Amino acid sequence: MPTKKKSCNNENLHQHLLALLRRQAVTSESGSRFPSEASVSKRYKVSRSTVSRVYNELESAGYLIRKQGCGTFVPAEPLYRICYLLPFDTIRKNHDTELVVRGESLQKRCLEQSIPFEYIEASSKRNSRELNAEQFNQSNKNTVFVISGYFFRGIFDRLISQKSNVVFVTAQHELDPLYRERLKKWQTIEIDRRGGMVKLVNELAEKGCKNIALLHNLPHHQHPLLRGYRLGLKLNKLQYKPQLIMNMIGGMEYIQRRLDTLFELKSIYPFDAIIIISESLARTVSLAWSTMNKPGKEAVYMALVSKNLPAQPFPFPVLHLYQPLPETVTDCIMESAKLNMPPGKHIIPMLLTWQYKTNND
Repeated sequence: MPTKKKSCNNENLHQHLLALLRRQAVTSESGSRFPSEASVSKRYKVSRSTVSRVYNELESAGYLIRKQGCGTFVPAEPLYRICYLLPFDTIRKNHDTELVVRGESLQKRCLEQSIPFEYIEASSKRNSRELNAEQFNQSNKNTVFVISGYFFRGIFDRLISQKSNVVFVTAQHELDPLYRERLKKWQTIEIDRRGGMVKLVNELAEKGCKNIALLHNLPHHQHPLLRGYRLGLKLNKLQYKPQLIMNMIGGMEYIQRRLDTLFELKSIYPFDAIIIISESLARTVSLAWSTMNKPGKEAVYMALVSKNLPAQPFPFPVLHLYQPLPETVTDCIMESAKLNMPPGKHIIPMLLTWQYKTNND
């Protein structure tokens, strides 16, 4: 227990010193010499290892420049740096895997290009009503905030009011129309899930499919994938049949019953293709599918919308729609983050391919 308490105290000391020296660097005169690690260690009675760690973080974030044999300085001109916004805790403790992967990819690319990078916690107190005002106040005209989706109340108004440079990344969301006017002020990167679904329906239509069933576990009827599905049917002059749209939230037994119901409807509402949305649902449907003994199921085209193929694949080719690689999104972020660029919008298409992996591979 004492060891844990000591470790906690050291981390608090590190965070306090980091905030203190960051504020000092921001308020110092451009190009001025910054206190040495030894003098800071002596002044604040902090170990040299802690001070060195803080200096490393300030340098990687663009607040300081170290010159070998000369000392540490505040940049003569504030360096272009990227601040990746986190909802609450550090990147390692965040449970949003897509947010984590995108942040790690962006950090790696910044390191390769010698661009200062820093994670910024939206609220150090884990309170959606209380912003981490100190870190926002220490931004300047060369700071670019990267926001990956809607996750924090009041962030947009704060960044707009202080005229911050922002790159906003969205995989299309039901909230996009509500923020349309605000997003016009920023660089926006949009992963085109709706367009990807249209492309998938087009591919099935070209294969001769006339009726396409949809199995999903999405919570909102205006989800971009559902909107794309409806638009794809309309563009291909295919009929929308609500009976073939099934929300499959539930366990294996429930999904099995829903599949049975779907095939019982086939005589009344014939379908020749099934689209499954989400990898977790695809895994369960795959297992349920293997136990089914329904006539005509082999003649149905199968399409999957997910980040990855399930470990338990279907025993026949599957048309797979998936999001672009993190590196593709990262490159677009880096391009959009260049200073003095006017606000703009960048569309990144989803990827579509036939996957021939089977249980026997």
